Amino acid sequence: MLQFPIPHINLGGPYTNRTIAAMFKCDDVSVASRKQTIYEEGGTTRGFNIYVYDGRLYVGGWHGAELNFEGAWLSTSITSHKWYHIALILRDGQDVFQPDKLEMWMNAKLIDRDSGGQLIRHGNLTGIGAVNGNTAFHDGIVEDTNVHHFKGVIDDVRLYDAALNQDDIRNLAGPLAVEPNNRFTTTWAAIKARR
Repeated sequence: MLQFPIPHINLGGPYTNRTIAAMFKCDDVSVASRKQTIYEEGGTTRGFNIYVYDGRLYVGGWHGAELNFEGAWLSTSITSHKWYHIALILRDGQDVFQPDKLEMWMNAKLIDRDSGGQLIRHGNLTGIGAVNGNTAFHDGIVEDTNVHHFKGVIDDVRLYDAALNQDDIRNLAGPLAVEPNNRFTTTWAAIKARR
């Protein structure tokens, strides 16, 4: 599990626009004994998360204090051993929750929208690959840390204080560049070959 006590992620804001994106491949999506956390920030009062549970991929957002918003969790079915690109987007969130502010994108396609609102500072830490100090899932809250571990591969996690558009998401979800030019190993090999 990676832990991020970065003040800008947790203590900034309010955030009216946010994009959280990642590439992942889950070993077994059918696990029903626990959630498999890809990303989570916030705590039991307010936050965002992305996780796998019982054959489904979820993105969630909640803000129970100032906005009195219990939360929205969007989901879609996925399969084991397959790469996916996921993006959770908060678009133009206000200080009241409104329809169509939370978006779920998978492989550069909009899957669904639900209600949401701006996200203000939150005290709990951020976790990649496991819960790192409390979160809320579609079926209840978790007041614990280093639980709900992800089994598989998580790659290229990105956070933006902006609501990305479809072209931006398509670029993120596309194949990663593997061009060898200007890479450390290629440069070092060229230097050694000159000796």
